[in-house]
Amino acid sequence: MFCEYCGKELADGTKFCPYCGKPVGQSSQQPAGKTSQQPAAQQSTYGENVTQQPTYGQQPTYGQQSTYGQQSTYGTGTYGQPENPYYQTQPKKKGNVGLIIGLVAAVVIIFGAIATFAFIKISSAVNTAKEIAENPSDALVDQYLDEDGNFDHGKLNEFEEMMADTWESQSEDMTGKTMYATHDLVTKEETSYWEFLDNKTAWLMMPDGSYYEANYTYITGKLGMLYTEFKFQEFGLTYDELASVTAARMEADPSCEGYVVIAFTNMELHNADGSTETMDSSNAVMYYGVSYDKGDYTLYDIVGANSASYYNFICDK
Repeated sequence: MFCEYCGKELADGTKFCPYCGKPVGQSSQQPAGKTSQQPAAQQSTYGENVTQQPTYGQQPTYGQQSTYGQQSTYGTGTYGQPENPYYQTQPKKKGNVGLIIGLVAAVVIIFGAIATFAFIKISSAVNTAKEIAENPSDALVDQYLDEDGNFDHGKLNEFEEMMADTWESQSEDMTGKTMYATHDLVTKEETSYWEFLDNKTAWLMMPDGSYYEANYTYITGKLGMLYTEFKFQEFGLTYDELASVTAARMEADPSCEGYVVIAFTNMELHNADGSTETMDSSNAVMYYGVSYDKGDYTLYDIVGANSASYYNFICDK
């Protein structure tokens, strides 16, 4: 059977058309004696004008007017094409990808250069520290000598900055040793002597029972010459002069071991009566000169920078 309104084929016994919603078979129930009138141009439930009554077995033809009053374009090849120009495809803007990539590359290059420079500086510092630890005098000082072996004074500031916290760390340990004053280079004179208590502290024992307590720095070789020049510039001692005198001493006496400087700072006087006096910390007591290996003892032939007097000390080994 077919729906008499929309012409769709229906199953037998269907009471309402599932396509148009009309009751099935009611329009034929007319009062006796009256002829059924066929409706013309019946308006569909979707607002579409039916142009003709469908014939059973034939598909109906629908009007093209849509329910929203717009002409349908289905089947014309433009299905789904938006008519509002707001939704029309807009040309894509060209991005700044190239500029961004360039900036990122520049940043990477800059940071890479900084990292490389820092690595070189750190590596150089580590290598220098290693050389100083293994051979402090030669490895360190040679960097500041000119072609003739003299100190390059143009690097004075650079050297002072580098050595600001290095002098004391290069001091040799004299713990347990005693340095006796002598004048005949053999006999120990116990009129006064330096007793080294640990790697920092020493006492200068005096004949009257008093003593001076001080911190000491003991440096030898090339590094000792530089220490003397830069730590005690007021004495006018230059590296070149000290190196020349030391070389002459070593050439004249094979037992000469080389340059030595011993500086005592932060001195405090302990009187025999038990009282103490703090000395001027700016005035260090310094001895500089050469040392000789005498077998059982070390002989120091040194000058007191504060008094410009020569002294000889014998130091137990």
